[in-house]
Amino acid sequence: MFVFYRIYYGTNRQEVDHCRSRPCQNGAICRNATFTYSCSCPSRYTGKNCESAFVSSHPYRLIGININDKYGGRVEVYHNGDWGTVCDDSWDNTDARIFCKSLNLPYSNALAVERAYFGQGKGTIWLDNVGCIGSKSNFGSCRHNGWAVEDCSHGEDAGVLCF
Repeated sequence: MFVFYRIYYGTNRQEVDHCRSRPCQNGAICRNATFTYSCSCPSRYTGKNCESAFVSSHPYRLIGININDKYGGRVEVYHNGDWGTVCDDSWDNTDARIFCKSLNLPYSNALAVERAYFGQGKGTIWLDNVGCIGSKSNFGSCRHNGWAVEDCSHGEDAGVLCF
């Protein structure tokens, strides 16, 4: 004769609503998961909590913030299969305007930001001594020392405020 036993394991587990504290930013949707949460970021945002404005429709991107359609962040460029930063040597408002314009962001009052104001990047510093002239519409046409020809540290990463 066989006796079958069913064993039930009870749990004294309480469900935690991780989304209750509203960790997701910039209009993101929070979804609870086991022991954690995830954020579904709207377009142009990235990060665990959708805290960073991420614009990447060209070989350039802006890593930072968006507040009321005013974008700001660290300037990054894509070259040889890797994203890298731009050094702030010679970085000025003209460079900032053309960078913002290249990403189809507001640019008429763009400001150059220096000294890794939006945080230090990682990897290669691709450009140094960038010099954009006039009203060029493409950041790629601005002069520079050459790819990875630089004398900078990530403490000198360039940034912009696009508005």
